[in-house]
Amino acid sequence: MKRMASISKKKNSYFNESLSDLVRNINTKERIMEYKGNLIQMINPVFQSPKPRHIVDYRASFFIAEKNLIGTTISTYSFNLLVIWTLTIFFYITLYFEWLRKFVGLFSNFSVSIKK
Repeated sequence: MKRMASISKKKNSYFNESLSDLVRNINTKERIMEYKGNLIQMINPVFQSPKPRHIVDYRASFFIAEKNLIGTTISTYSFNLLVIWTLTIFFYITLYFEWLRKFVGLFSNFSVSIKK
């Protein structure tokens, strides 16, 4: 019984009703919408699974708990870490080989003349 009281106390301390309403989208008037011949659930989108259209389609609802990566479903946290580390490695390589300087140098050969 004490454990239940502890859980209820923690929920009352940390639960945000407004955030819950936003994530679950319960304030919408239309609960199901038709779009291009498909029915789309508008309420509780956070509980849906991603439905990729092709193998490299990683798009999903904003608050969804999992993403599709090359045909595999992984958690959003892991997906975000993977994106951050991939970009970090890419930018490190870009700085190491000075690709940005070389790219900007390509445009130094062009001159723009303004006629008055």
